[in-house]
Amino acid sequence: MSEGDVSRRMRFTDRGLRAIKPPPAPKQVDYFDDSLPGFGLRVSYSGRKSWTVLYRCNGQKGRLTLGRFDVLPLAEAREKAREALKAAARGDDPATQKNRDREAPTFKQLADRYIEEYAKPKKRTWRKDRRLLDNNLIPALGRKKAHMITRADLRIELNKVKARPAPVEANRAFEVARRMFNWAIEEEILADNPAFKLPKPAEEKPRERTLTADELQALWTALDDAAPIVRGVFRLMLLSAQRRNEVSRMRWADLDRREGWWNIPADLTKTKRPYRVPLTPAMIAIIEGIEKLSLDPEWVFPRASGGAPVPETNVTRPFRQLIKTAGIAHFMPHDLLHTVTSHMTAMGISQFDVGKVRHHTSHDAKSMTSRYDHYAYDREKRRALDLWNARLLDVVAGETPASNVVELVRA
Repeated sequence: MSEGDVSRRMRFTDRGLRAIKPPPAPKQVDYFDDSLPGFGLRVSYSGRKSWTVLYRCNGQKGRLTLGRFDVLPLAEAREKAREALKAAARGDDPATQKNRDREAPTFKQLADRYIEEYAKPKKRTWRKDRRLLDNNLIPALGRKKAHMITRADLRIELNKVKARPAPVEANRAFEVARRMFNWAIEEEILADNPAFKLPKPAEEKPRERTLTADELQALWTALDDAAPIVRGVFRLMLLSAQRRNEVSRMRWADLDRREGWWNIPADLTKTKRPYRVPLTPAMIAIIEGIEKLSLDPEWVFPRASGGAPVPETNVTRPFRQLIKTAGIAHFMPHDLLHTVTSHMTAMGISQFDVGKVRHHTSHDAKSMTSRYDHYAYDREKRRALDLWNARLLDVVAGETPASNVVELVRA
């Protein structure tokens, strides 16, 4: 205790502590609780009152400031003092722990590290992770220490998103937060994951929106008025049955027009495995139409400034406006793949062959056959896409096929 300091003992009550007057300058007075040794209130000549606790840890004396009197209620301060004394008795210096807590990252700082150190290097969708965190969790939790985030904190914020209403957005934000906390544990930044065993905020129903033949014709016609890149991306999605991100990242070097193949490298596929798609005459015609525009030497569908593939928003925003203008309700870009899959199977093309066209991974829980099956099914994929392209072009031309079933004979 420094010169001018005074120590007194008393029975702590809210009323009694509030009545304490500041001492004359430059003194400060420590009042200690009769019921909990070491727990005190320091009152300075300026009128500031702070909760403190004196302890002994591993033979060394220490003092820990618990918080301000006007902010921390007596009952909570006493409980904090009791926890600090227990920690000291175990040999854990509570002042050291407080310093660790002070240096620990906030939720926003953790989110920034997660994006830079994990999401950017490993996820093509890192921008989506960034948006989900920025829009849904950081506004409320950003300044809170990450290790102090509780299950209740996450549940409250995710339920707010769900109630906007944005149930799918809430689920996606939950998934990113769970992955972020798991990454923080793997990197030894945190010890616990508050999202562990926390259920998804909302139930999701699988999307089953499929365009009818008339809607397909209306969509194809509406694309006539779209920009060349938007028109090319979505018509190729329909013809090839491939994902938007794979089509929009098509490169000239990956196209073998002589043999009729589009070779998609592993770093551009969702499954992280190389894959090749048959090029049909209709697909080649679209690609050659883009080629005549001389937009970019590397990317078939480049961004306006060149040097990179067209950003997702630059094709999805005009597409949404286009389908709205065409009067096609409740339809999203990804629904194109549901549409193509449904029409192909309705034609009689087997789900297995459609799955190979779509580059779906086979999982056989009863055998290891799929693990050692390296046959590429190129012949089956080409036959399936040739049949589907012929049907699609008939549909958009307004020609109704005589039958919905196509006889397929394996050679």
